[in-house]
Amino acid sequence: HRDLHSFPTRRSSDLGINNGAIYNYSFANFLKGVRSTTFKNAPPGMLYAGDAGVNGKTAVDRRYNQFAPRMGLAYDPKGDGKTVVRASFGIAYDYPNIQIMSTPTTAPPFGNTVTPTGPLPLADPYSAFAGGNPFPSVFGADAPFIRFGSFVAQQPNAKATTVYSWNAALQHQFGSGTLLSATYLGNQTIHIWGLVQLNPAVIIPGTLGTCPAGVTTGCNSTGNTLQRRIAYLANPADGQYLGPVDMFQDGGTASYHALLLSFQKRMSHGVSLNANYTWSHCIADINGGSWVGGVGGGLNKENDRRYDRGNCQTQTGSGANQSLDRRHIVNITAVLETPKFNQRMLRTVASDWKVSTAYRYLSGAFQTVTTGVDYALNGSAVERPNQILGNPLCANPNPTCWINPAAFAATVPFGQFGNVGRSSVPGPSNFQTDLAITRLFKVREHMGFEIRGEAFNLTNSFRAGAPTTARNSPQFGQILSAGDPRIMQVAGKFTF
Repeated sequence: HRDLHSFPTRRSSDLGINNGAIYNYSFANFLKGVRSTTFKNAPPGMLYAGDAGVNGKTAVDRRYNQFAPRMGLAYDPKGDGKTVVRASFGIAYDYPNIQIMSTPTTAPPFGNTVTPTGPLPLADPYSAFAGGNPFPSVFGADAPFIRFGSFVAQQPNAKATTVYSWNAALQHQFGSGTLLSATYLGNQTIHIWGLVQLNPAVIIPGTLGTCPAGVTTGCNSTGNTLQRRIAYLANPADGQYLGPVDMFQDGGTASYHALLLSFQKRMSHGVSLNANYTWSHCIADINGGSWVGGVGGGLNKENDRRYDRGNCQTQTGSGANQSLDRRHIVNITAVLETPKFNQRMLRTVASDWKVSTAYRYLSGAFQTVTTGVDYALNGSAVERPNQILGNPLCANPNPTCWINPAAFAATVPFGQFGNVGRSSVPGPSNFQTDLAITRLFKVREHMGFEIRGEAFNLTNSFRAGAPTTARNSPQFGQILSAGDPRIMQVAGKFTF
């Protein structure tokens, strides 16, 4: 990774947002020359905790109108307690995880992240960065700001992520211990936080895709992204201190609908069984989710959220993608207990054994194919290519060829966006069988010893990982990872 970090020395009590490492940014204020009074060297448009108009150490307005009702009903049509119809509705609010503050709290002047164009000389990586090595860092009202720093600002009037959930279920009990149910589940989520660029690079009149050696003006290429950002073009003297500037915006939405069928057999004659099947679909805009909030990972097009709408997928701190849209999910669990034998020897050897097994199946996770290159020249890091074949998968999908390279153009014309949707290519399905065997030995009243043996991926099956999705990678379309092999463990527990 090309990011290079420099952190100032701070007292432990100053770490985190408590030291005011939070800010708002406005390009309109940048053009007006509005400057921070908290940090005198901050570029215009950037206002910090302590500046007029910035709300405390959150930089987000307080909210007092979060009304979250829940309601439900149940109806027994026959009055015999065997059949019931249930329905419910509720409103809930979520809050952003603290990981998304990683970039804001390490941005200038609290910490410096620079992203010079690689490859970088290992002996002196800062020699490739204008301004040189930012060490040592100085923190305070007169703290310096590095050139082209990376920032993630807060939306002042951001609303809390809001989830509207509802369900309707029909349940029927057969006999004394068997239950069947069919449930419709739905929810609509609004105000999902996701990143948008506030200082994108734009295409200026000139050549596309190339620049003469040493030239950064009058042309367009991935090598002069920083010089093509709108703040630098508007005012190079101040714009040179603003690199990627993103903001968490609350405009994202998501919808989820599912049919859940379940079967439950309570423990009788030493056997219990639970099984359920879910058929579902989740659609959403791109969002931060559990991501740490780095720059360049939000909307491809600043003013076109629809372009990035697709099957639910969230980014993780490792930079990988985790699909939240699994069309088919099957779960089966069973517990078998040996009977209590009367004969002493048989009771000692064969009683009190319990076998538990679980099987889980997930249909393929949807993947996002990316170019690996900023062909749109706007500073985005997750652009997508053109799909030129109807079927994106290989004729016989397998680890050596899952996504067909011929289905996607190797390049996109500079200045343009690809036509493939986000999270649109199905990956391999996944399954796992686990087993646990336990035995309880009674020592005396209120005292016992339990031994337990467990096996995960009992069948030691190969479960393929996600394929490589960057079109410019030599391994594009190949699966280079797999789930864990069989793992076994033994444990003992003494209770008293």
